[in-house]
Formats: sequence, structure tokens, C-alpha cells
Amino acid sequence: RGVRFTSQYVSMPSMEQLAPWYMRLSPAGQIPALRTAAGETVTDSRSIVSWAYGTDETPNEKELLDLLYAECPGSLAFLTGEATLRLLKVMVRSPAKRLMLTRKIRRLQSENPDLHGIYEKKLAAMSAKHFTKSLSDVQARIQATVDRLDAQLERNGGPWLLGASFCRADVVAVAQLQWVQRCNEYGAAPVVLPEGVRAYLARA
Repeated sequence: RGVRFTSQYVSMPSMEQLAPWYMRLSPAGQIPALRTAAGETVTDSRSIVSWAYGTDETPNEKELLDLLYAECPGSLAFLTGEATLRLLKVMVRSPAKRLMLTRKIRRLQSENPDLHGIYEKKLAAMSAKHFTKSLSDVQARIQATVDRLDAQLERNGGPWLLGASFCRADVVAVAQLQWVQRCNEYGAAPVVLPEGVRAYLARA
């Protein structure tokens, strides 16, 4: 969209998203987050895309975006990695890991009393996004989404999800499909990308 920006990497493996400076920017500790020139903070990818477009989602875009956000490819990435990398599974499922995270958050709370409530909410939500899901269920939901995207492309005749114009649904779909491709490299729960979807990715 021609929006100029400066990026800053936030390391999830080192839990930098829990750092006080980032929690003040994004109180839920969500990645990505955007700070606008006006000082506004936008803290999820769907809202960031809408901000970049500067308009509300159309009904057709909303239908597709609701479909795309119904399941998080990040869960597929996490669970396929866990299934194939034994050390990752041990680290993540270990009670010691949970204890370490809790202690880290409690320490950050004590050092940053103004963020006490924010860290309390983060602690309550911790792990729920991925750890309560099964790999087979996530794979099935994402496969269903991919198949619906393929049907959408065939029905509209392409080249994009809603026809001739590349829209915000395409922005999200392409990013998520690239993530699925990367997950497929693990081989633990491959998602089949139909020929039409592969061609769509190649055009993007």
C-alpha cells in the first residue's frame, strides 16, 4: 500500500514480548504491533491490515477474513515443530518450563508495579492459545480453510480471492499460506495445497 515504516524485531524465543517496553506498547503481549505516527497502537494483524487500507472491511472481505482467522497457523507451526523436535516437546510440556515462565512474569510484575494488572492477564492467558489444541484438529481446520480458498479462486476465476483486485483478504491469505508451506517442511501434519492455491501463491 506504499506505507512507509520502520520495523523492530521482537524475539519470541527469548520471550522479548514480555519485556516491559513491549507490554506498554502491546498490553496483551501480542505480536505484531504497530505504533502509528499519531501515537496510536494497533496490536493485531487484522487491525493492522485495516489500518493500512484506511477503510472498513467489505462484507466479502469480512467473510474471508473470518475464515482465515478462525484458526491460527501459528498453532500449526508450534504443534508441528513440537511433534518433530523431541527437545522442543520436552521443553514446552515440562512443568519446570511453566514454573519458569510464571516466575519470570511475577518478577516483572514486582519490578514494574504499573504493569501488575497487565502481567496478571498475560499469566492467566499464557499457553491457552496453542497448548490446549491437538495437532490433528488444527491440521483439519486449516485444511478446510485452504480447500475453501481454492474453491473461492475457482468460483471467481482469479487471479485473486475477490476477482481482479488484490485485497486485504489476499494480504492475510498469502501470509498464512506461506506459513503453512513452512509447516509442511516438518512433515508431521502436512496440509495439501491444491494446484490452484499453489498458482495463487506464485502470483502473489
